[in-house]
Amino acid sequence: MKKKNLLFLSVSLLLVGCNGNSTSTSTSSSVNETKVYPSIITPNGTPTIAISNYAINHMDDVEVVSGPQPLTAAFASKDKDIIIAPINLGAMRYNKEENPTYGLYRTIVWDNIYLLSREEVKEFDDLRGKTITSYGKGSTPDIILNTVISSTNLSNDITIEYVDNVVMANSAFSSGTADYVISAQPNISALNLEGVYVKPLLDFWKTATGLDSYPQSAMFVKISKYEELKPALKEIDASIELATKDVTTTAKNAETVTGTFKEALLAKAIPNSGYKSFNNEKELVEGYFNAMINLGLSANVGGKLPDENFYLNK
Repeated sequence: MKKKNLLFLSVSLLLVGCNGNSTSTSTSSSVNETKVYPSIITPNGTPTIAISNYAINHMDDVEVVSGPQPLTAAFASKDKDIIIAPINLGAMRYNKEENPTYGLYRTIVWDNIYLLSREEVKEFDDLRGKTITSYGKGSTPDIILNTVISSTNLSNDITIEYVDNVVMANSAFSSGTADYVISAQPNISALNLEGVYVKPLLDFWKTATGLDSYPQSAMFVKISKYEELKPALKEIDASIELATKDVTTTAKNAETVTGTFKEALLAKAIPNSGYKSFNNEKELVEGYFNAMINLGLSANVGGKLPDENFYLNK
């Protein structure tokens, strides 16, 4: 994991004599073969938690960041072997480049958007005349919510108030200033949920689109190094699969890797954080992109659906 401390950086450069962005290798003496470990940048939160069982053993190769700016910069600089980012950001960069650098390897976080309320919401029509506090205008929470609203013809009957981030949305709910709030894990698990209804937006998305899931964070791999990185990618895949199979170990590792969330909170959040895989991933991804285009947000996906070469795991 990247450290910002200059003393640490100086000592690290002295000891290893290499750039932290570069790919690392290890050699097995028993078979005399070199294994390549990729340099990775990942946003803190559910994406980092997903790969924490891998990252705990490769801390020097994994940079954990906050906010979208470092991810956008990583796509521009092309320094990283793997960028974990919102799926539409990777598609947008792919569509903008004549010779794309990164392709989609897999989605690692799905369906991690929830509606919090103090009254049970069984049907979306129950929200008629209500105000929903949301975050991330133009991003996945907003896209899912507005796709559902459009499909139910409630655009004139529901008001959306936006805040900057999920923490502020949760704060509005906890303080009682908002009665209906869009939220996500792991932040939901930090709330006192007594008397609170937690409704997956996936239930409404299925009805609105006929699709079984929607993608959020995805892993983009440098196309020129895809074949070389396949052994490491298999390790990362195993790490993601372990996230829900061994929640205890994952929570412990994720506390160290994220440096933000406590183990006890993570143990509650991980089972509901959307760590899944689908055989029809391309169909689900394109369904999500089409929803963006239908909402007039085609620029956020690069103006069109990515071509077949976008999908590395064909």
